[in-house]
Amino acid sequence: MPWPGQLMGADPALNSTETLLRNIQGLLKVAADNARQQERQINYEKAELKMGVLREKESRESMERKLQEEQKLRVMYQRRLKKERRFRRKLQEQLMGHEAKRRTQFEESLRKRPGRGLPRHAS
Repeated sequence: MPWPGQLMGADPALNSTETLLRNIQGLLKVAADNARQQERQINYEKAELKMGVLREKESRESMERKLQEEQKLRVMYQRRLKKERRFRRKLQEQLMGHEAKRRTQFEESLRKRPGRGLPRHAS
């Protein structure tokens, strides 16, 4: 079916104008299709970037939680170590006091025995 301007006896300038308009319409359609495709591609890339940001955020938050747990453990172990050191020092002091007391008692018992006193140093 011929276009309205392509009827028998139509002006050739009119035909070429219609052809030019159809070509322009075709080019506009291709340009619109390309623009839509680019828009879809841009939207896809934006979605990918958002997902990447979310993954990074989740990873950072997970690492921050692990860091906090590790810091709590470190504090707990430091407190435990400090407590054990105090306990060890106290035990050592008690042991030294007990040994000193035993030594004193032993020396006293040696002094009280006749003929078996502490050896005298020759001066």
